Amino acid sequence: MRILAARATVESASAEVAAIARQLQQEHPESNADRSARVVPALVAVTGENAWLVLALLGIVVALVLAVACANVANLMLVRALARRKETALRAAATSCGWSSARGCASPWPELRPGSSAAGRSRRRCPACWWASGQTTP
Repeated sequence: MRILAARATVESASAEVAAIARQLQQEHPESNADRSARVVPALVAVTGENAWLVLALLGIVVALVLAVACANVANLMLVRALARRKETALRAAATSCGWSSARGCASPWPELRPGSSAAGRSRRRCPACWWASGQTTP
């Protein structure tokens, strides 16, 4: 493998290599009878004629590795949340989080916090604290 000079073209290099190949074939017909030489760009020499196929396969592999990494991170987050479920339930019970509680609720939904119009209609716990407690009914 060689690099062309700055002013050389692929066609001129190809003609020169073909001339050298013919000359070698004439000088040594027994060893060079079925041999030839050609000039191709480096990308074609490395990847072949279907460079797009190699790049597409590489993209698919990268996407699969990314999907596996995302699944692993999601699994770790799920395991951590399940491991801390008792702790979260104990904290919810210790703060006496109820809809009508005077202490208030750390719910991310403002309409579900004590003191809102919906809070006085029901004595159930807020959805965040209900989920943390692990009960099947609210």
